Amino acid sequence: MTPLIIALAAGTLFIGSFVQGMVGFGLGMVSVPILSLFLDVKMAIPIATVFGWLITIPVCLKMRQHINFKLAFLLYIPAIVGIQFGGELLKNVESAYILLAMGIILIFVGGSTLINRPIRVKDNIFSAAICGLLSGVLGAGAGESGPPIVTYMNCLKVSAEKIKATTNFYFFLAMLTVIFKLFSNGVITEDVGTITAWSIPTMLGGGLIGMRLFDYVQRKEFDVKKIMNFTILVLGIIITCKSISHF
Repeated sequence: MTPLIIALAAGTLFIGSFVQGMVGFGLGMVSVPILSLFLDVKMAIPIATVFGWLITIPVCLKMRQHINFKLAFLLYIPAIVGIQFGGELLKNVESAYILLAMGIILIFVGGSTLINRPIRVKDNIFSAAICGLLSGVLGAGAGESGPPIVTYMNCLKVSAEKIKATTNFYFFLAMLTVIFKLFSNGVITEDVGTITAWSIPTMLGGGLIGMRLFDYVQRKEFDVKKIMNFTILVLGIIITCKSISHF
């Protein structure tokens, strides 16, 4: 593992942690595609998962009074099943197919929002269960547990603080389960540990800066989600092209 690769990974995780700290999600959706440009996707996913879990801790502690624990566990229980399936996919499926699936998901999520055609679901137990299940599969299999959960949370008529806090507590539970699954499958290697250890300071810095900017963004009413979705769309196109070149 060269110093350049470690530095690139640390910089990428700073960006991902900044986004997660500010809007409450996005570390995996931002970090995994960028990491996959210079690392194997099967290494990028566990790295982003570990950091995705770590960054939820300060967010949950700071916003604990806004967490809807009942809803978080309602989403988490079906996610456990999805995580088992997604973990096996990551272990056994070729990297090119994982990249292709990741690229398509990013294009779909980013593009549908930008054209004002976001995915809509109903606020009921069945929708929560399906979104939790899909989040588990995507989280363990592609490092992108966010889209189904964000889709469901956006249908709720609650404050941005409650959405951010509850989403992060769900990610805290789900990503910890994903980490155990990936470790048991042998996907978390020594190189993953090396990059993780060296990148912790940048992750903390990015997350704290993002959390500080959250209140400012709320006051100024910047459309940060639109900017992020455009970024996700571009990353999806890049990752899709990269995956096709591997066939």
